[in-house]
Amino acid sequence: MAVRIMASAVAAVAWTCVPPNPVLPAGGYAGAELSRTGQILLGVWERSDALWYLHLAREGYGVAGPSTAFMPLYPGLIRGLSWFGLPPLLAALLLSNGAFLVALVALFRLAERDFGPEVAEKALWYQALFPASFFLLAPYTESLFLALSVGALLRARQGRWRWAGLLGGLLAATRTVGILILPALLIEFLAARRRGRGAPWIQVLWLGLVPAGLLGVMVLQAHGTGDPLAFLHAQDGWQRQFSWPWCTLWGGLRQAAEFAGVEGGGIYLFEAAAALYALVLGAGLLRMPACYGALAFLCLLVPLISPYPGNLLMSLPRFVAVVFPLHLVLARWTSAGPGSEALVRTLLAGLYGLATALYVASRNMF
Repeated sequence: MAVRIMASAVAAVAWTCVPPNPVLPAGGYAGAELSRTGQILLGVWERSDALWYLHLAREGYGVAGPSTAFMPLYPGLIRGLSWFGLPPLLAALLLSNGAFLVALVALFRLAERDFGPEVAEKALWYQALFPASFFLLAPYTESLFLALSVGALLRARQGRWRWAGLLGGLLAATRTVGILILPALLIEFLAARRRGRGAPWIQVLWLGLVPAGLLGVMVLQAHGTGDPLAFLHAQDGWQRQFSWPWCTLWGGLRQAAEFAGVEGGGIYLFEAAAALYALVLGAGLLRMPACYGALAFLCLLVPLISPYPGNLLMSLPRFVAVVFPLHLVLARWTSAGPGSEALVRTLLAGLYGLATALYVASRNMF
């Protein structure tokens, strides 16, 4: 609740004080028609990809085009809530904020189970205050992705494979990288068997629900567009190209240094900082159960091998925000060092406010 109030206050101030860039429409949708009060409370969260999700919730896929790059579960849930009379934007915000709350509860239970209550409490704060975590409160898939990925891994760690598979299948229908939960779940299944507490081999079949979720997306897009792989083919329209991950990282850091003193170049510093955050904390994953490291590595690998040429680390803060194993590492490290937690929280909160203001002003924070 504290983070929700802080984000809303920063967004309101930013909307009234920071000169905004134009909000570009998505699929012909340019945002809800709202009063001034409605803009301050709700409309400030309709930016960049949020417009695409709301467009999909209102219109569906139609013919193949840029919108098919977005997976259907989140906009489908928005449309479902709209059947109860809720405007799509309000439905999206309720869905994102509700999923974020569920994600925090699941994250606390997972962290408490594996690392104790002190680490669990700190992990919640770091997850909520990570600078790009405002996306978890906006009409984006991030909060749903976080809730499902944490939930799937929690159920796997508990040996409840039916639920792990079901949540993983929903995750695969939420974002294209959602299918990458499958290797982490398989690693945990094998590790549980080695520990002597594993389920019978027949239980691994439940993990087949993960690719089944992606198959459902393919059937839906084949019906709507005639192309079952439309979500992959649409990536060409977003101009992302293949690159070796180390080349992306090095090039992104060079871009950050190049644009550091240029007006509007601060976004490159934000993105470079997110990359360094992931690199440094990634080392701590080696001392955690292998399923955590596998999930984090794969989720970060995808944006690093498919960068946008003009901005190699574009959207990386948003991607890092939902890689919860990194925030668990930070929680473990600050638990070992007294006095460091307050400093980390203060730094994260300050950057969170700045990032939120940039997003509201449409300053390339997406």
